[in-house]
Amino acid sequence: MIFGVSRSQIFTWVHLVIILYMGIFATTIANITQTFGQKYISSTRTAIIFASEPLFAAFFAIVFGPDILTWQIAVGGALILGGTLTSTSKKESIDITQVHQKDAS
Repeated sequence: MIFGVSRSQIFTWVHLVIILYMGIFATTIANITQTFGQKYISSTRTAIIFASEPLFAAFFAIVFGPDILTWQIAVGGALILGGTLTSTSKKESIDITQVHQKDAS
């Protein structure tokens, strides 16, 4: 007995089905779809999509699960999305070689 549960109750066929489902659908198909999609969109958009994943997870946990929206969750989500949008925003690139050439002349 482990923590008051007999060994036959620890692992059942339902657990095996759940493991197979998560391995096939949530991992394999999701990764194949993700790899296929990344060929057709820019790295900036990919970063924004990846950064929004925790926001969608929190949203669905609040809507369909037992979680409630707190100010910490809202602020954390805003910081994650804001940081990603800031880091992926287009910036003016500076060519360092040209700056050094101007200083030398």
